[in-house]
Amino acid sequence: WLGSIVVVTVLFGVVLSAGVPPLNLFIGTGGEGYGVGSIPPGVQVPFGMMRLSPDTSYDNTAVEWNHFGGYHYGDNEIRCFSHTHMVGAGLPDYGNIGVMPVREMNEHTIRDYGYRSKVDHKNEKATAGYYSIELITPNSLAELTVAGTYTGVHKYTFHNDGNANRQNFIIIDPSHTVTKDACVHAEVGYNKSNKEFSGSVLMKGSLTGRNGKGIYVYFVANFSEELVSHGTWNGSHLHPNNNSTNGIQCGAYAEFEKSVSSVALTISISFQSINQAKMNQLSDLPNCWTKPGDQFSNCMAYSQAKWNELLSLVSAEAVDSDELTKFYSALYHVFTVPTTFSEGGHYMGMDNQLHMIPDGSNHYSDLSLWDIHRTQTPLLTLLQPTVSLDIVKSLIRMYKDGGALPRWPIANVYTGCMIGNHANQVILDNLVKQNNVFDIVTAYQAMKEQVSFICNGHL
Repeated sequence: WLGSIVVVTVLFGVVLSAGVPPLNLFIGTGGEGYGVGSIPPGVQVPFGMMRLSPDTSYDNTAVEWNHFGGYHYGDNEIRCFSHTHMVGAGLPDYGNIGVMPVREMNEHTIRDYGYRSKVDHKNEKATAGYYSIELITPNSLAELTVAGTYTGVHKYTFHNDGNANRQNFIIIDPSHTVTKDACVHAEVGYNKSNKEFSGSVLMKGSLTGRNGKGIYVYFVANFSEELVSHGTWNGSHLHPNNNSTNGIQCGAYAEFEKSVSSVALTISISFQSINQAKMNQLSDLPNCWTKPGDQFSNCMAYSQAKWNELLSLVSAEAVDSDELTKFYSALYHVFTVPTTFSEGGHYMGMDNQLHMIPDGSNHYSDLSLWDIHRTQTPLLTLLQPTVSLDIVKSLIRMYKDGGALPRWPIANVYTGCMIGNHANQVILDNLVKQNNVFDIVTAYQAMKEQVSFICNGHL
């Protein structure tokens, strides 16, 4: 039993060491049914909007029951890498803007995830700020990192296998979602003048569709190498040299010289507009782009430093090294959610209107309150009191904008998921711990209404 002893010291505001603690980010990626972990093993900064991770299937079957976070370790394929994900929840949603390298471009490629690839988990790595896997079908190495809160960076290395017919393509599928048939409308376009792809998707997922309207996710994408050609597809029809398309099954592709061995792709997202996605990219890229050396490596170092800053707040020792790995992996997952939902000092409210944040705080969403009010959020009051306070402020804003405290908010949507009044516990926990620089009068009014009246089912 001594192997399970973990000695923990909490150091408020003190960063201990330069290295990332031992992690196993595949913990929580398996299981079945209500025992499924629903953890995406990809990359993000703490509480990032950008959550870049693989979406998987088994022989082109992805049972939603096992893919709430897009990924299941028992699968043998990667469908694509997408940029928004649920973490640990019990319903599938998000999984926006799919990206995948391919070595040929035809109607088979774009039909029913023809661009997916077989994988072997022996050739897969995941740690804070970095993910990689060998893709068997296109004989390519996929590497992922992030440049900040809103920006993901892909790097694809095309291996030379002596096949002269092999070509180098990367596809962008804005109609991909984790939830089957959740795409209501997608569009993508290519601007030749600035060599940029951009687009959006309107989706209604298992939770995001509960407002009856769905949500929009916008993106901008830039490649590191010159394009040989480009095109789009709609349904099962390719349109070479076409600059734009839209529909419920559509996308775009870029081709590169056969001599190009690797291509980096930078994608930034927004829940507000394409222009805001561009602004988000401009705010993130200085974290990596202004330093000498390889930009992908710079981004990886930046994101790993952000993780070390938080993980080193807790010093832990254990007799069994596996227990230490489990401990820090759990701590890592504590800092993955909620999702930063504010951009440029604004956020999309529950009334579907854009609101300014006057006090400079962050607005958070994707709060599985009934799951976390006894575990994660109390820990955040101790380890990340500023984040915890901003969560309370976010809940109060949701009340002001939408008319009620939420039970389980995702993006700017009341989902009505589960029962109870767990926002009240989160607010009170901060209050009793003196983390109370918020509008207490409005908070009390919101809490009283929540326990005094039968709320509408969608709340």
